[in-house]
Amino acid sequence: DAMRRILELQPDLVLIDIHLKGEMDGIQVAENLQARFDIPVVFLTAYADEETLERAKVTEPYGYLVKPIDSRELHATVTMALYKASAERKLKEQEERYRAFLSNFQGIAYRGGLDFRPLFFHGDVEEITGYTEDEFLDGNPTWDQLIYPDDLPGLQDSLEAIRSVPNYTTEREYRIQCKDGAIKWVRELIQNISDGDGCPVQVQGAIYDITDRRIAQEALQQRVQELAALNTLSQKLSVNFSVEQVIQAALNELFVLLEPDLALCFLRTGDE
Repeated sequence: DAMRRILELQPDLVLIDIHLKGEMDGIQVAENLQARFDIPVVFLTAYADEETLERAKVTEPYGYLVKPIDSRELHATVTMALYKASAERKLKEQEERYRAFLSNFQGIAYRGGLDFRPLFFHGDVEEITGYTEDEFLDGNPTWDQLIYPDDLPGLQDSLEAIRSVPNYTTEREYRIQCKDGAIKWVRELIQNISDGDGCPVQVQGAIYDITDRRIAQEALQQRVQELAALNTLSQKLSVNFSVEQVIQAALNELFVLLEPDLALCFLRTGDE
């Protein structure tokens, strides 16, 4: 009957006696309520034995009242239970909004200590690195272990500034080595968080996979170099050189443009 009434009335709070007549006791009723409704529960009991309290704790009640019940104690318990329930609902709403944001976030958002050990590490973690969020949270691996060794020296100045300069913010691009051995380029936006005395205490930031963009940039730069070399060669060909000089100039340009193995292959073909 009580479950049907709860469905009809949608109460703000339910007081449940732990010991009830019938097939279910109050703890079982509270478990049923949790499964079907988001309503805070306060238990009433004449017995405060350890075994009963341990069973009741599993349902995460918002309070206990031991009989005989004092009206002031009842008022205080109900007031605190309603306040706690309201605060938890707001927190859940914020978490849902945050999760919705992360589900559309194309990157990794993080926060951690000055040792860069993350307190949270969310987003496209596995898609970018091959490792899971839990692996990073457990410190296996740490983020610096992914940074490509040749790129580490160029990051040292910013690392020192992040640890020492209040409210320091920077952007940096570098390579990482993923779990499967693949090399990727990432862009990191990072800043530190300072305490009231201006001392950095935490870092936070975002990491994006920019591998495709870097590949496109490098291909464009290579193309520009090739065009510049061809332009130089065409200028040389317009001058009155001997055949031998023209061939030598062409070969010199090809050595710049082509891989050594390809250039050697061309030489052998030319000799024949």
